[in-house]
Amino acid sequence: MGSANAKKKVDLEAERVFFERGLDELQGRLGYSFGRRELLRQALTHSSYVGETKKGKSYERLEFFGDRVIEVTVCEWLFQNRPNDDEGELSKALGWIADEESLARIGEELGLRNLIRLGQGLRGNGISESVLADAVEAIMCAVYLDGGMNPAAKLVTRLVLKDGKMGAMPEDFLSRSTLEEVCCKLDLDPPVFTHEAQGPEHQKVFRCTVSVGGVIKGEGTGKTKKAAERRASADALEKMRQHSPPSSSPGQQNWSI
Repeated sequence: MGSANAKKKVDLEAERVFFERGLDELQGRLGYSFGRRELLRQALTHSSYVGETKKGKSYERLEFFGDRVIEVTVCEWLFQNRPNDDEGELSKALGWIADEESLARIGEELGLRNLIRLGQGLRGNGISESVLADAVEAIMCAVYLDGGMNPAAKLVTRLVLKDGKMGAMPEDFLSRSTLEEVCCKLDLDPPVFTHEAQGPEHQKVFRCTVSVGGVIKGEGTGKTKKAAERRASADALEKMRQHSPPSSSPGQQNWSI
C-alpha cells in the first residue's frame, strides 16, 4: 500500500512539473508573460479535472468572458477595416472569424492539446474541438484579467485575426444554415447529419453524410466535424438544385430551390 501511494505521489509530481514546463513554453508562444500565473493554470483546467481532484478552478467563467473579449476585438477590427460592409456582412464575417473551428485550430497551433488538464474519465476520449476552442477563449480572458485590454486585443489580433491576413471566407461556410433554411422553406424535416472519424486523435479525418427528406444525400470530409458538415451540406444543396422531378409525380417532392 505504501509503495502504491509513493508511486502515485511521484506520478503527480511528474505531471505537475510537465504542466508547469508546458505553461512556460506556452507563454513563449503567446508572447505574453503572466504576472498571475494561476490565471493561465485555470484557463487550461477542465471542470472534469476539478471534479476529480477537488483542486483549483475550471476555465468555464474565463471562457464566458474570453468569448466577449474576442468578439469585441474582432467587431472593432471589422468596423474599422470594412467600412463598406453592412450589418449582415459584418455579422457573417464575425461568425466565420471567431467560430469554434477557427478557435480550435488556434488551440492546436498553440499546443493546447497536450496541456489542457482533464479528469481521468475523459482522457481516453482525447481533447475535442469544442474543448480546444473553449481553452483559447479562456486564455484570452486570462490575459485580459492579468494585463488589461491592450495585451488581450493584441493577442486576438495576432492569433484570431492573423493581423488582418485571414484570407477569404470559404464559399461553403454558410452551407449548413442555408440547407436548413431551404428545408424549412420546402416544408421538409430538418437535415440529418451522421459522422464518422478515422485516424489518430491528432490527425483525425471526419466524414459526414447528410440526408434531406430521406431522398437527397450529401457527403463531405474535413479535418473537423464542422468542415465535413459544411461540405456535405454544400454537396446536398448542389444535388437539390440539379434534381427537380415534376411536381405532379406521385410521392415525389419538387426539390428546386
